[in-house]
Amino acid sequence: MTCSRLLLATVVFFGCLSSSAQQSQPPTVNGKPLYEQDVLPVVESSLGQMWDSADVVVELSIISNETRGFGPTPFVNTVHTSRALRVLKGSLKSGSSIVFAEAAGQLELPDKIIRAGDHEALAAGNRYVVFLRWWKPFDLWTGDRFHAFKLNDGHVEPQGYGSVADAHRDLSEGRFFNELDRIARTSRPKV
Repeated sequence: MTCSRLLLATVVFFGCLSSSAQQSQPPTVNGKPLYEQDVLPVVESSLGQMWDSADVVVELSIISNETRGFGPTPFVNTVHTSRALRVLKGSLKSGSSIVFAEAAGQLELPDKIIRAGDHEALAAGNRYVVFLRWWKPFDLWTGDRFHAFKLNDGHVEPQGYGSVADAHRDLSEGRFFNELDRIARTSRPKV
């Protein structure tokens, strides 16, 4: 491509971007502009890979949640306060309180509203098995619905999508915990 064609293509491309940006205004809620924050989780292709990438795997009950912003932008998260029922991986203790953040929720600021993700946060009052990582910049555990399995009436309800969720949908709790025990026995410690 010659220099003049490249320049023309660049001008046309950026001209289109500029034109479309001027035409689209964000929707409003309560008279405030609503901005969507994209959430792009890494979804592993096996439960074993989920296990290996997690710092902690725990069965817990979410007691309460609150939407907060982290950092100057802010990055919207729902912060869950929960009780550990059974620790499957990591150094947490059963019965301990666990606070973890999930990139979900809607935060109203004085001049705008920011919504993270296109899904609801994990609900208080439910039991889950969650795969958590330590979020060092904010000194907090972090997780997401793609690494959460709701335990309901003896069955597992994956909260995300993909091959791991599909393989474990409607599995009995017993079979799910047996699989996690097998993975725990055969996995290498996280370095």
